[in-house]
Amino acid sequence: MELQLHPKVIEVIDRENLTPLQGLIIHYLTDPTVEYSSKQIASYCVKQLQQGSKRSVRRVKAEMPDIISDVELARSNEEAATTETIEVASHKSDKDNGIIDMGDGGWDVTEELDCVTACSKAPKKACVSISAVARKKISLFMKWAGSEEWLAYLQGEFVDGKTVIVTDVALPSQNASATLVHNVSMDNYNQLGIVGVIHSHHDMGHGSSDNPGFSGHDNAFINANHNVSLLVSTKGIAGHVRVKTPCGAFMKVNATIKHMDEVELDEKKLQEEFRSNIQFGSSRQYGSSEDLSVTFYDKNRVPTRDNYHF
Repeated sequence: MELQLHPKVIEVIDRENLTPLQGLIIHYLTDPTVEYSSKQIASYCVKQLQQGSKRSVRRVKAEMPDIISDVELARSNEEAATTETIEVASHKSDKDNGIIDMGDGGWDVTEELDCVTACSKAPKKACVSISAVARKKISLFMKWAGSEEWLAYLQGEFVDGKTVIVTDVALPSQNASATLVHNVSMDNYNQLGIVGVIHSHHDMGHGSSDNPGFSGHDNAFINANHNVSLLVSTKGIAGHVRVKTPCGAFMKVNATIKHMDEVELDEKKLQEEFRSNIQFGSSRQYGSSEDLSVTFYDKNRVPTRDNYHF
């Protein structure tokens, strides 16, 4: 998919090191010929990047007024400008894959994303290759969390629309319990090359490669906002990749999980980060669904296994 961005917008993207999402929002905000609503801009961004929300637009308006004014002035004073064409891929191998937006203990779910459940021309399987360092961290997180859940972001790249390489995992700040994770935040998210997310179901199981065991909450919140979503338990890893079909819609395709080479890492330093970032003991449900039943857990429960290998 191609989109014509104004040269001034491309200039500020390069100068300010903005993400394509931020650039698209500024492009639409500064169009002197059209008055867009935040909802319209979010919708257009989703169609281009599979990413965007009204909160994204509000954040750009609040945090980048000088940049917006600079572009707006240049565009309004220009009678005729030559536009430059750039390619905006539905799956990119950089920081712009993954989460739509985060805040207030959850994500903005992109209801306008056109998704289908079947397509004869779509790939039957996707492939997620996980590096040794990422697998080692996942294994240690499982060991340290015991019967509690946890969430981490997948760092890496899309080789193509259905093949993903995960080189590392990044641990955001979060609150977690035996049944959920919420209040997830990571200030440097856009600088980490995030391609997706992984979260744990400890000893409840992960399903299978043909039928990942995601819960209803997982599908509504985590999976709706990430192109790659993996689920890990003490028995293994399963998940899916959201691919673009020939008709332009998106579809979730179950993933085959592959391993890459072994490696050593600083386990003590990683454990300090894990203990610092995750606040265990929360029983709050996802988002603002206060009417859902309250869940409880036994803080005295301990893991039944000392080692987890994936």
